Amino acid sequence: KVTLFGSLARGAKSGGFQLADSDLQSGAAVSSFETAFTNTVEAGFRASVFDDRLGLSGSLFFNDTKDEHVQVFDFATFQSVIENIDTATYGLELEAAFQAPPNLRLEGALALLETDITSSDDPTVATGNEVPFAPDMSVSLAAQYEDDLRIAGLDGVFSARVEYQFVGGRTVDPQNRLDLDSYGIFDLRIGWDAGDVEVFGFVDNVFDNRFADSAFVFGADPTGGVVAVATPGAPRRIGIGV
Repeated sequence: KVTLFGSLARGAKSGGFQLADSDLQSGAAVSSFETAFTNTVEAGFRASVFDDRLGLSGSLFFNDTKDEHVQVFDFATFQSVIENIDTATYGLELEAAFQAPPNLRLEGALALLETDITSSDDPTVATGNEVPFAPDMSVSLAAQYEDDLRIAGLDGVFSARVEYQFVGGRTVDPQNRLDLDSYGIFDLRIGWDAGDVEVFGFVDNVFDNRFADSAFVFGADPTGGVVAVATPGAPRRIGIGV
């Protein structure tokens, strides 16, 4: 069974006022930014084959945004402000899920993304730059095993799941002065669920991979190098619960 779909949509994101503004010190009116409008085109498919054991889906999309709200750091005022910048994003998404007899489920997803700044009134933001915090590729993989298991007279379901998530490189500001490296992490979870009682254990970021989850550019050093503050990703975490 295969279903094809397509859509055209237009959306809006309300404008607003700067959270921090140097005009406040002088009592002048606080500057604002305009409403953003996005036109979206998407086409794709959903399919179910092999007696519904394999599910597939995919889509292609294009988003054209006028006056997107983009955070820009102003070296002159040492403030971060929201500016209206035109952007375009396009890419594809693929997903698959396979139920392997008798108790194993496999899942996977892939997303590829290209972003461009198409117009900007800010001379520091060049046309063709990438949109901040938009990874060029994302991948997720998972395998889950389930089986009936009776413990202490209670009928329940034992489950074990391993997940892998990969996030590709992405820039942190519209000037594209700093890029964050890609990273990948593994998560594990084992549990037993009897309805009224559930016991589980988990390990997030199994190999304790250290990476920057996000970053903020706020200046330059005397040599002209970028100065930024990064937010680290969560380290390995181990836990149990009942």
